[in-house]
Amino acid sequence: MENLYYSITLFFTIYLLYFLIIVCSKKRLNKYKKSTEVLYLTYKYKIDINNYNIKKVANLLAISNAFILSSIFFISCYIENIFLKFLVVFALVFAFIILIYGVVGNELSKGLFKEKR
Repeated sequence: MENLYYSITLFFTIYLLYFLIIVCSKKRLNKYKKSTEVLYLTYKYKIDINNYNIKKVANLLAISNAFILSSIFFISCYIENIFLKFLVVFALVFAFIILIYGVVGNELSKGLFKEKR
């Protein structure tokens, strides 16, 4: 149960830092359009990021990244062997990124957060 509290605290801490550093800063928000996360969604799901509200997309990706990291932390707390823990975390990072970014990319390609023109 203690690990769950740590994971939830980690989730909110990562989200808050991401929100304050990226989403609240106009200068960094404009640079964010060229970040690896956005470029991955652009190329994989054929999304033109200029047609979307970048602030909402950045907020959604902040929640996604915080969820990925806190979930991996929670799962890794139950593995005792350090070598096995390293392998599991390495595999989970890729699995969670593909899974979560797949859901985000599909929703964005359906028109979520698309600006009306």
